[in-house]
Amino acid sequence: MDTGVLLDTAARGGVIARAILDTIDWQDQALADAAFEDCIFPTARFAGTNFSGARFTRCHFITCRFSQAELRDASFQDCSFTDRGHPDAGAVFITSELKDARFTQVELAMARFERCDLFGITMERCNLLGTIFAKSDFSRVYGRKTITTRASFRACNLALSELENLRLAGADFTGSRLREANFSGTDLCGADLRDCDLYGAVLEQVKLDRADLRGADITGLNLLRLASFNQLKIEASQQHLLLVALGLDVDP
Repeated sequence: MDTGVLLDTAARGGVIARAILDTIDWQDQALADAAFEDCIFPTARFAGTNFSGARFTRCHFITCRFSQAELRDASFQDCSFTDRGHPDAGAVFITSELKDARFTQVELAMARFERCDLFGITMERCNLLGTIFAKSDFSRVYGRKTITTRASFRACNLALSELENLRLAGADFTGSRLREANFSGTDLCGADLRDCDLYGAVLEQVKLDRADLRGADITGLNLLRLASFNQLKIEASQQHLLLVALGLDVDP
């Protein structure tokens, strides 16, 4: 398909299917509500591209970069953002808008989200191994004292990810793998961490007030290293793990 025809079709909300999109200048393209199925985006640079409400299904993004891109309400289903030949080179999202974006069963290992608006983002069954969330925002400020945070990472692999110094109060991490993830200085008050694997996670100066850790693997969790843990929820069977981490000799 001719590049001009392709962009016009996408701009009108038409479906682009089974295409290798390697010759397109994506900068500042207005493609809200576009739909892409089984497409390949090799080394694409989405600078100022508007993909608000766009739908991507079974697409492969190879070493792609999104800068100041609009991805509000966009959805990604069964997509991949990794280069099999260079597994350490993940996708980069920088100063981009991803409010209410949805990622379902997406490969995002080693990705980087830097200074992005991630309020209301939903990720389900995604691989986020080693992903970095740097100075990104999952919240909205309403007035001088009201801050609302909304984010969901359900059944995701966030092992070795970097999530330090973020506002993630009330975030949903249910059933996620968080082994050796770095949450240092992050606000996780009221977060849903049920059935998570937190073994080796870095939780220095983390706020865990009202967080729900029932069913989670909290081996090694030292309460004294947390910033706060008022009304933290655990199960009776988890008590001994907390006591052992405090250096107590627990006699069964």
